[in-house]
Amino acid sequence: MERSNGIMRLLVAATVAATLLLAMVIVAVIVTVRFRRNPRGNARHLRR
Repeated sequence: MERSNGIMRLLVAATVAATLLLAMVIVAVIVTVRFRRNPRGNARHLRR
């Protein structure tokens, strides 16, 4: 049972990491698309 629990924890950790990576990729794509469409408006926000 201990081994199965460890495997389940590894699977959960892997799924969480995969979902986080997918979220980062989606956000990056949205930001790049917006930056390409409106470069002047976003340049001001990026400078901060």
